[in-house]
Amino acid sequence: MLSLSRDGTRIFCVYATSGAPATGALRQAESGAVLETLEIPPEQAIFLGEKSGARDGYLDASIKETLIELEKIVESSEPFDEGYTPAWEGGHQDHDLCFHNVALELSARIQIRPA
Repeated sequence: MLSLSRDGTRIFCVYATSGAPATGALRQAESGAVLETLEIPPEQAIFLGEKSGARDGYLDASIKETLIELEKIVESSEPFDEGYTPAWEGGHQDHDLCFHNVALELSARIQIRPA
């Protein structure tokens, strides 16, 4: 990501959940610090949980709202060539849900197939 950023590629990082109520601000600050090391501007970090109400560990309770917010971002953005999501790992339920319901459903709606 760092080399892409340095080459001028605009990278957006979309976080599906906002974190737990007590740690949401901390999570966003940590994410911002990581993105800063990757030379990704703060305005290119999008926290969907703020709009959808999705909290860490409970994405399933807000998946419809999360998909709606993600679709708004995709529909209003410039065309893009690549998108990444956590892999299906059978571990953290939010990661698996992102892969299945966000990546696959969204890719079908915008007529692309996952690699």
